[in-house]
Amino acid sequence: MAYRKIGTGWDENMRADIDTMFKELFREYTQAGLDAAEAREKAVKAVTDALYAKELAETTRDELERIVREQTAGGDIIPEVVQARGSESTLGNRLNSISQDLAQKADEYEVRSDLNKKRDKAIPISLNDVNEDLLAAIQGGEETTFNLLSIPRDNSVTPEKTTFIDKSTNLFDKNNVINGFSLSSTDGSNVGNPDYSVTDYFIDVDPVTYVFSPTPFRWAVYDDNYKFIESAISNTFTVPENGRYVKLAVRTDNLSTAQLNKGETLLPYEPFYVRISRNIEVPTSEGTGMGIGNSFFGATRTDAFSPEENFEIVNLTGPVIIDAIDWFPRNETEAKIVINILGGGSTFINPLGNGTVSGVSAKDVLDGLSLYWEVIKYDTTVTPDPIVRFHLKEPIYCPQGVIITLQNTSAEATFRNSCQVRGRIL
Repeated sequence: MAYRKIGTGWDENMRADIDTMFKELFREYTQAGLDAAEAREKAVKAVTDALYAKELAETTRDELERIVREQTAGGDIIPEVVQARGSESTLGNRLNSISQDLAQKADEYEVRSDLNKKRDKAIPISLNDVNEDLLAAIQGGEETTFNLLSIPRDNSVTPEKTTFIDKSTNLFDKNNVINGFSLSSTDGSNVGNPDYSVTDYFIDVDPVTYVFSPTPFRWAVYDDNYKFIESAISNTFTVPENGRYVKLAVRTDNLSTAQLNKGETLLPYEPFYVRISRNIEVPTSEGTGMGIGNSFFGATRTDAFSPEENFEIVNLTGPVIIDAIDWFPRNETEAKIVINILGGGSTFINPLGNGTVSGVSAKDVLDGLSLYWEVIKYDTTVTPDPIVRFHLKEPIYCPQGVIITLQNTSAEATFRNSCQVRGRIL
């Protein structure tokens, strides 16, 4: 409604304005009443709809309760629900269990898919199998420099892969066996047998075929961790892909002619040996008056030691370098090695530093008394003797010579105290 100003003069115009204002006021009042009535009507309808919805919900609930009572009469639920929940206490738990099983199967499927993508080692790698970066590096493109390490994988360098070591075709060392034992067919361990002798070492092999003579003999194959894989009696055998080592059990009266060689054809008998090649040419140093490596030497002792027996495996005078020592004591405390470095003091042979020439036992090495040995194998659970192997950590320079002695300090026991020494006379 518009505001109209009424003046002080009472005339016809003023009466008309007053009349008009009252008419507009009445009209707006009337309209407000109509709007209020409409709002009230809508509110009443909303309440009615809400009451209807409440009534419908209660009716539905009552109907569901009636159905449940009918289907659970007697205190049990319907057979379909029993079957659906399986061994779970509720149907919800069963559904959750199924979801977990499906997720696990999905993960297993992904693993199988990845395994199926693993390259078959029998199929050579081609250029189509490498990425663009590797192709660019092979082609020598720009910005493709890289450092190529020439460090071989552990245990990958064997005598056959070198040019300075000669090895016999016969892999069986008849001088490195334990008499009176064979091999178990179930776990590859040593078992007593008075007619047989078993190798006192593990033979490195490849996953190919090997042949042995004479028969009968038993072989056993082990993996990289010296865990047993399989065993049988036959004159030929094929090493599986995961095989790394072999041990043999041979009739003792056949030791002198026993031969194991790679391949399906038996080669002529050859005594076992591993030695520095006689054809190797070693350069001499200039300006010192001393030839380095002019004379290589090696010494081996594998026989059993009688009680209190000592044996000098090396006795050399003059400058000597001991390149390697592999020591196989078969007794933890009584099998010892004495290394007397002439002109070099007694630090190595006697770490306590009291100047007394003394031997070192396997237990001394394990307890840290001698810091010059690397433990290759230490298994005291093997019968009848423990399998122990030590390797010299680094070469030793002996300025005036060296005496290496193996000892059995026991007054009663007999056991093996094997050793292999390799070095150079300067």
